[in-house]
Amino acid sequence: MSKSGDQLLGKRSHDGRFRIVRYRADGTVIGTSNGPNDVMPGFSADGKKWVYVNYEHRSLLRCTFDHGECSVIASDDMMPSWPEFSPDGMLIAYVTQINTPRLRLVPAEGGKVVDLGPARAGCPPVWVTRESLWFYSGTQKEPRWLEVNPITLAKTGRQKTASLESDRADCSVPEEGSSSPFFRRIRVEVRESSAVRIVSGGVD
Repeated sequence: MSKSGDQLLGKRSHDGRFRIVRYRADGTVIGTSNGPNDVMPGFSADGKKWVYVNYEHRSLLRCTFDHGECSVIASDDMMPSWPEFSPDGMLIAYVTQINTPRLRLVPAEGGKVVDLGPARAGCPPVWVTRESLWFYSGTQKEPRWLEVNPITLAKTGRQKTASLESDRADCSVPEEGSSSPFFRRIRVEVRESSAVRIVSGGVD
């Protein structure tokens, strides 16, 4: 959800396609992605752009919210996941999923992909500031986070260990806030009837 209340929601249709539906804050549907395997959408800070993963082509696409115009900004054979805009909207950080996961950066307008080293694919990277990017490098028993400076591309040496709740890791960086709805640990499923059900969190 953007700050203005617009929403991006993944949806699986009857034909098996995974698409991303764009909603205005008042609930009006203004468009969908083409599929067939579009997942993990995320807004820029100003809500004017968004990014998502196309599993079919192992690529990242950046789009405008109002018009839905999209362009491929990166392709990655190691499968990109969890793309997150930097606070200024200039960069996108993501984690790969195939083989040894890697933390990577790509300009939001497309360009050279920069590799920042090994990571884990369990949680999205978290931007705190333009110079502070945290990424998950721990395990479920020890959910550890490390900080990297995306400007200098150097790891700062700072690290944090998240607290465990109900024997599971929390995807929020301790004391650093969060920038994505995924950190709320709520998964939403939209059915063809348009009924919305909160799957985890104990509420229907």
